[in-house]
Formats: sequence, structure tokens, C-alpha cells
Amino acid sequence: MPGLIPLLLALAIVESAARVQGGVPPSWSLALAWMGGGVLFWAVLGTVADLIWRRLPGIWLDRMETAVQTGQLVWLAWLVHGVGIGTLAPSYCLALSPWLLGLIAWWFTTAPAVARTTGIPWSRVGLVLHHLRFALLPLLIALPVVDGSVAFAKWTPIESWLAESGWMDFSNFAGSLAFALVVVTVMPLALVRMWGARPMESGSLHDDLSAACERAGVPVAGLLRWPVPGGRMHNAALVGVLPRMRWVLFTDDLLRDLERRQVLAVLGHELGHARHGHLWIYLLFAMASLLAMFAVHQAVEPMLASSAWAQANRGLVELALLIAAVAVLWRFTFGWISRACERQADLAGADLAGEPQAMQQALRAVARAAGQREDAPSWRHHSIAERIDFLDHAERIPDLAARHHDYVQSIRTLLLTFTISLAAALAVAYVLDPLSGARSDPIAALAAMKNDDPLLAKAIIDADSGRIDGLRQWYAGANGYQRRQLAGVMVLIFATEEITADLRRGWRYRHRLEALQAVSTGDHDLDLQLDNLLAYLLVAGNEVTDPKDLQAAIAILPRLESALKQRADHGLWDTVGCIRFRSGDWQRAKEAFDRALAGITGETSKESNRIRELYRHRRNTAESNRTLPPEVAPAPLPMEWDPQVAPKVRPATP
Repeated sequence: MPGLIPLLLALAIVESAARVQGGVPPSWSLALAWMGGGVLFWAVLGTVADLIWRRLPGIWLDRMETAVQTGQLVWLAWLVHGVGIGTLAPSYCLALSPWLLGLIAWWFTTAPAVARTTGIPWSRVGLVLHHLRFALLPLLIALPVVDGSVAFAKWTPIESWLAESGWMDFSNFAGSLAFALVVVTVMPLALVRMWGARPMESGSLHDDLSAACERAGVPVAGLLRWPVPGGRMHNAALVGVLPRMRWVLFTDDLLRDLERRQVLAVLGHELGHARHGHLWIYLLFAMASLLAMFAVHQAVEPMLASSAWAQANRGLVELALLIAAVAVLWRFTFGWISRACERQADLAGADLAGEPQAMQQALRAVARAAGQREDAPSWRHHSIAERIDFLDHAERIPDLAARHHDYVQSIRTLLLTFTISLAAALAVAYVLDPLSGARSDPIAALAAMKNDDPLLAKAIIDADSGRIDGLRQWYAGANGYQRRQLAGVMVLIFATEEITADLRRGWRYRHRLEALQAVSTGDHDLDLQLDNLLAYLLVAGNEVTDPKDLQAAIAILPRLESALKQRADHGLWDTVGCIRFRSGDWQRAKEAFDRALAGITGETSKESNRIRELYRHRRNTAESNRTLPPEVAPAPLPMEWDPQVAPKVRPATP
């Protein structure tokens, strides 16, 4: 059965591709060929493995399962990042479908071997349905909802508004948290229906179990029988965190094969999860994980942006970071928390049954019925043997149970403290961000700054007339926060649609950026944005470049080229190409435009396609000019705007 870790890794693979404006999509025929070939390979491998397992001990089943799940994850990574099916079918459901089909092919072909090894008479279809219903059903319910929400945001102005306002990361976190809350509160209702659970018949067993729930102080909506078509399963589960939507499920096999006191112990174990708030601990851990991943991403992003190798291999870098997050946060941290909670639930089961032996015997009976070795390791539960030993120690050492309860409480306190502290730190960082209120409306933010500081307002007016000394002096005398705020607001204003639609409007305000050149903001990336923006406006913001503007752009050129040694940025290469073009260096202009084209190759949005065509036009023009005879005038630099159309006058100066 696919565990939590393979599932999280599969999601990480798909998410890593979604975070990158990824590659040129393959044809449907190529994608289907790769997918079909892979599914056929897993089916053939399963058939061969089924023949081999007839002559090998059962332990090889677990080892082969681990190897196959690893191979299927590698195959999914290749399909998503190598073949590019994520760009062809950009949704979680479609991107995960090859992995799911590969699992189904493996389960179907190896069902006879599983039946022989475990002693459970699984049919092929029964084993496949068992895995889908009990291991992947929550995923199959949740992911279409996620895909629908993402599609709705893309088809409406919501996504663009969030991106422009700077609230995208926060909305992703808040949406994930809200979705998790909905899942843990509402999903149980869907699960019990789709699992085909039905109320337990009235009788002495039902009465004993209901009375046990009252003794444990855990109200439940009902006790349900849990059918397992196509095979056997000895299991119980508690689903739901709200009393009116909380059920305890028992498989028919468990109720039939376990003694009454063992069933009581199993019930106590499940109720222990609710009584000790384990589901809320897990939700708190999920919240802390989201915050931690967000904080790490914010810290790592500038380093990735400054690395040319990381930018060129962004998909693999994102995948490596997500795999590391799954390993550290879930395999190790969540595994540690889960094992502690499972031991506490075992203590609750022994307590409700009135004797630890009942819980121990129930554990042995379930393992034996499932064909599982008692010493088989479990990253979430401890092995059966370790759990039995712990109950033995708890019986012999009077205060061990109390100490373990305190231990779990300390985990809860640690998680809560960490979550609150990290959330507070991120909130403070947001408040201290000079641009926290400017991203949604930078023009209004600049107006507020000018209203608060008349000297700044006058300096900006003078700068627009070409007198930049006043703004230069104000900027040099400002503190670091004020410099970053003004520089950041200027960058945001020049990135608005009104400016980008016709750079001649931005060229009129170029003196503002010139005044900010003398002193660093203290933020290397922001300084680079200022350099790139000013240089681009000077050489591509007007049909004819003034010699002074060209000299100013050439003075910035070494800083841009130095930055390009550390990072891959098609916008920087385009600016370098424009400076070289205006200088008449056609060969190096063509080379720069080639690099810009190479850097934007993987992006597929409508805006990216427009920019790609602009780069291609500029590259071709530079190449054409390079081969012209000296007596022929070179063609002008292709512009983002139509030189034949007069620029529109903005009604209000930003």
C-alpha cells in the first residue's frame, strides 16, 4: 500500500514543476507514448515479480515494494520534468495520473503474490480497489477540489490581483490552512459514505462499545462496520474531530476474529487519539510545516535568484528543496510525533480494556492476521514488538505512563510555541517590509510619501524637469528603510501596465532613477533592478537615444554583465543587448539577444510569448545590421511600442 511519504514525494514532484514556468509542452502523442510505455513496464515487471516471489521468502515482498515505489517516483519525476507532461496537463490530477496508473498496474499484476505472502485471499480487482479506497481516497477527493480552485483563480482576476498586490504567498498559506481545516472537519462524512460503512447492529457488542465510549469521555456520532470487498483487513479507525461528525469504524474481520476485550482495547486506542487531541496536534504540525516552508522559501529565494546554475535548473532545485522538506518535516519530525502519539493511544487502549495484555494481544492478532512480522519497522507507529515491550515497561514502571503523557504534552507545547513564534516573526517581517503596503497601488504609496514629506515632493518635481540634485541629496540623507521604500516604489511604478505598455511614458521620469544611482539601497537585488530599469529606459524608452543617455547606460553596463555571471536573467540580457545595439556593436548585441531568448524558452504565458517575439525580432535585426555594407543605414532597434503612434499623456503624474 502506498504510504504517506511516497504520496508526499509524488505531490512534491508535481509541485516543483508547477513552481517553474516550465518548458515547451510535448505533443499529446509523445506524452501518451511515454505514459503508456511506463504503465506497460510496471505491469510486465509486476508479472515477473509475481513469478519470482513464488520461490522467495515473504520479506522480499516489502523490499520489492520499496524499490518499485522509488522507481515509480523517479519515473514520475522524469515525466514531469524531462518529458514535460506538467505543461501539457497543468493540474495535480492529470500530472499525478501516470504515477497512479503505474501503481494500479503493479497492484493488479502482483495481487497473487501478495495473497500468497500475507495469507489474505486478495483478488486482483479487490486489491486495487482496496488500495484506492483506503490509501488514496482522501487524495482522490481533495485534489479535484484543489485543481478547481486553482482554475477558478486563473480564469478570474483573482490570481493576477494577488500577484500584483504581493499577497500571493499569504493567500497560498491561508488557503492551504483553510483547506486542511475543511478536510479534517468535513472529509470524514464523505469517507464513511464512500467506504460503504454501515451502522453496527444492536446487541451486546454494540452496547459494550458504546458504554466504553462514554467511560472514555469521547462522544461519537456512531459505531460503524467497515466492509472490505475482495479480501480481508483487520483494522479500526476513528475519523472526524467534531463529536457530531466523528465515527469509529471496525472491519468485519476484526470484529469476527478478535476477542471482546481485544476489541475494547482497539476501541480504546482509537478513542485515545481523540481524547488526547492527536488530530489537532497533527493539524498544528501541518500549520507549523507550512509556516516553516514559507519562511525557508523566503530566505532561500534570493540565493537562488543570484545563482545562474540554480536559475538554469530551477525545476530540479525546487524538487530537491521539496524532497528535503518532506524528509525533514514529515519522515523525521512527523514520524517522531506520530510514534509518541501512537504509544499514548496504546496506553489508552490498555486502560480502557482494564489490562495491558488485552492491548498486546490485539496488536499481535492484527499483525498475525495481516501476515506482518512483529519486528517489521514502522516509521509512524514503532514495530509491533516495540509497542508490546513499551506496554510491558509501562506495567512494571508505575510512573512511565504519566511521564509519557507529559512527553506528548511537551511536544504539543513545543509545536504551539514554534508556530506562534514563527507566525509572529513573519508578521513582523511583513510590517517592517518597506513595500508591504505599496505593491497593490504603488502610485498611491508614492503620493502618500510625498504628502508626508514636502521636501521629497519638491525634489521629485524638480527631478522630472531634469534637476536631480535635490532628489539626490534627499536620497543620500535618508535612512536605509526610506531609501529601500522609495526605490522599491519607483520600481513598482515603472512596472505598472501604464508604463510598460509604452516605455516613452517611463522615459519621461528617467531622471528620478538617475538620482537614486549615487547611494546603494543596501539591497543588492533592488540596486540591480534600479540599474537594469534605468539602463533599459535610456536605450529603449525613446526612438532616438540621446548620446548622454547612451553614455549613462554604458556606465551601468559593467554592473549588469557582472550580475549575469552570477544569475541567468533574460531581462538583463535583453538590456545588455539593447545597449550593445545602440552602440553599434551588432555581434555582441546578437549574442546578448540569443542569451535572452535561451532564458525565456521555457515560459509559455501570453506575455512571455510577446516578449519572446520581441527578443527574436531584435536578434534578427542585429544580425541583419551586422551584415550590411557600410553605406547602408542600419535598421533601428525594434521597440515594445509602435513608433508611429504618439504616446498617450497620463492624466496625473505618478
